[in-house]
Amino acid sequence: MGRFRPDIEGLRAVAILTVVLYHLSLFHLTGGYIGVDVFFVISGFLITGQLVKTIDENGRRALAPFYGRRIKRLLPAASATVVATIVAWRIWGLATLPRATATDAFFTTFYGINYRLAHEGTQYFNPLVSPPALQHFWSLAVEEQFYFVWPLLILIAFWHQARGGKRRNLTVALCVIGAVSLFLSWHLSGSQPTWSFYGLHTRAWELSLGALVALSVKYAERLPALAAAAMTWVGLAAIGYAAFTFTNATTYPGLAALLPVVGAALVITGGCADPSLGAGLLLNRGPAQLTGRLSYSWYLWHFPIIIVAPLAVGHVLGESARIGLLVITFAVAAASYVVVEQPFRRQQWRPSRWFALAGGSAALVAIVGLLAISFPRPAVGPGPAVATLRLSGTVSQQEAQIRNAVAAGLAARAVPNNLHPDLAHAFGDGPVIPGDCFLGVSRTTVGPCVYGDPQASRTVVMFGDSVMAQWLPALDLVGKQNHWRVVSWGKESCTINDVLVPYIRTGQPYPQCRTWRDKTIQRIRALRPQVVLVGGFLYYDDPGVPVDRWTALTLDTVRAVSAPGTTVDYLMPDALPVRDMPSCLATHLRSPSTCSIPVAAASAPADRRTALAAALDAAHVTVVDPMTLMCADGGCPAIVGNVPVYRDTTHVTATYAKLLAPLFAKVLPPEPIP
Repeated sequence: MGRFRPDIEGLRAVAILTVVLYHLSLFHLTGGYIGVDVFFVISGFLITGQLVKTIDENGRRALAPFYGRRIKRLLPAASATVVATIVAWRIWGLATLPRATATDAFFTTFYGINYRLAHEGTQYFNPLVSPPALQHFWSLAVEEQFYFVWPLLILIAFWHQARGGKRRNLTVALCVIGAVSLFLSWHLSGSQPTWSFYGLHTRAWELSLGALVALSVKYAERLPALAAAAMTWVGLAAIGYAAFTFTNATTYPGLAALLPVVGAALVITGGCADPSLGAGLLLNRGPAQLTGRLSYSWYLWHFPIIIVAPLAVGHVLGESARIGLLVITFAVAAASYVVVEQPFRRQQWRPSRWFALAGGSAALVAIVGLLAISFPRPAVGPGPAVATLRLSGTVSQQEAQIRNAVAAGLAARAVPNNLHPDLAHAFGDGPVIPGDCFLGVSRTTVGPCVYGDPQASRTVVMFGDSVMAQWLPALDLVGKQNHWRVVSWGKESCTINDVLVPYIRTGQPYPQCRTWRDKTIQRIRALRPQVVLVGGFLYYDDPGVPVDRWTALTLDTVRAVSAPGTTVDYLMPDALPVRDMPSCLATHLRSPSTCSIPVAAASAPADRRTALAAALDAAHVTVVDPMTLMCADGGCPAIVGNVPVYRDTTHVTATYAKLLAPLFAKVLPPEPIP
């Protein structure tokens, strides 16, 4: 077990290349995230082999040196990456998320960021939101959590046992851990995607499989050469197949992870026999060895650089720039390996000194993080103050005032210094809706959810997703002014028509959407409101469902909620920015027009919007289009007056929603004077 395995070093190269190319969206490695699973198997194999040997020889005295070696191996380079990321985020990053980034840094220090990400609902496969710059530390957290417990279990398994009994106890423990973890991975990956993706409980089986291979080395070394060679090539092919065929829509880890995980185990097991015709022919070559040697540093540095680079240059990176970034991240990893990683690995300190280093590293990260929070980038602009827009007069006059402000926003030369909310708080400026009124993925039954004037005789129901719910502040305001009872029933990423689209953040099946939709339609029919306002995001599946079918199914929903005495209006989505607008403004404080959206892009893809508007008009359904008050002169600004329009990649701020209240005053007119 003590000999160097060049094939495993080469397998590290395969793992890191798949991960980096996936994160850079290069060479069609749509499932490159499986490289992390390969790392888990390698780690389980190598660490268990070392632990079993040292604990067998030294008992509990092996624990302190083991944890000291883990600190020496991992912490210096990791701490350097975290500190550099905080500094880079402060220089080029966003005024919008300094506290979140610093908090992530704290959690990386204590290897708990995987559960922070799960608790925050950070979707690894979410295409709409830029991920946290330290998100990739989740896998290191899983490993260290496993190795916090695993040595203790080995000690228990070895307690007062003969040599054969020790191995048997450990094998049984690994089989139980692996079976339970694999079951949880299969059972939870669809229903709890974030917790299953980031959790130790659904990943422990991958480390356990590597550990089982470590316990069976003496048998693997006796494998026939041809069989061992075949195992290595089959395993490598399985990893490659998963990397090129899995996508963000794959339920993961689930049972799908068996393919790359078993593949990695086959490569390692077959390599124990050192077959001359095995995958070592590829893995043992110089480029693979160099890449494998740098794999830890490359893993640490590549992701923050990928996230910060577009912010530093001020635009999304094209393919050639991403290829350049591939080279840059490798060079940074090589420098980190030479300057940080290797000098510390050569140190022969006592465990107590390494533990002291761990405490000092945590303190350094905490200090740098607190400084970043205390002295964030400006959250307002350098431009002169802009008067807060105060609407007056008739609805038509108010709409004219808004259009004038929109045109002025397109011409703004700097972000005003009285921006409200400022960019640090724009992301949180959304509607305040209880969890039983706007449902998450799993829930299907809403509460009463009454806003506006609860005592009013007239009722309007808002029915849709978050793109509909974002307008609740405006309807609540109009409801109070014009005496309407406003009922808001919504569900995350769920269409109002009967299209079985996957959950947009994960690509997983979303049957709860249909259940909620059917229940809510029945509640609307039972309530018999005067107005039903339906709508939402149009492009969940684009270009999946044909335009004519999407339109027909939408009209089916409109008819389903219609009834004598009930008018149905359709609310088109707002101008779609597709990029994080507060982040864009934070990066372009002196040129906010850079963040303006051309009308053609804001309504794209226009075919579904156009066809739906025509079909609704033919069916005599009133169409309410926010873009009429969000765009002018061919563009849609990111700031109107002193108000940021958007709070993320899709939704408007609650402050701006209230500004567009006149748009909904036509839907909810005041009671006629008798």
